[in-house]
Amino acid sequence: FIDLLAFLKSKKEQEALRGLIVDATFAAALSADVQAPKAETISPDKWKPLAADPNGKFDLKATGGAPAVYVRAYVFAPKKQKATVAVETDNPWRAWVNGTTAAPAPSFEVELKEGWNAVLVKVANAGKGTALGLRVSGDNLRSAARAE
Repeated sequence: FIDLLAFLKSKKEQEALRGLIVDATFAAALSADVQAPKAETISPDKWKPLAADPNGKFDLKATGGAPAVYVRAYVFAPKKQKATVAVETDNPWRAWVNGTTAAPAPSFEVELKEGWNAVLVKVANAGKGTALGLRVSGDNLRSAARAE
């Protein structure tokens, strides 16, 4: 209870969580190639729930050690707007927002449509860290593992 009160009093701690994606789904990729401009088509029954650890990052060890994995989340925008997506991992990766590939930079700007937007990240298992941090920052956004 004391920790909760301290969190509620700390604007800095609350801001650190803004835009953080903590619920997603994952599926094993068919190849480890993160250079392909289009994402592979994965059968709907292959997607499994994935929750972030208390540090706000997804532990990709929990995905079964595939050569690469897709992590997918949905972001709801109440209006069309620009947003910033930040990806944090030590392994090679590629991201798509609504099917459009994004620049492979640690953070990049995208145009979100009004309603649900799919954010997809493919991370190759290059033997480095297994954590993936994902944040989408914009006005009044909310995220979920599935478009509701």
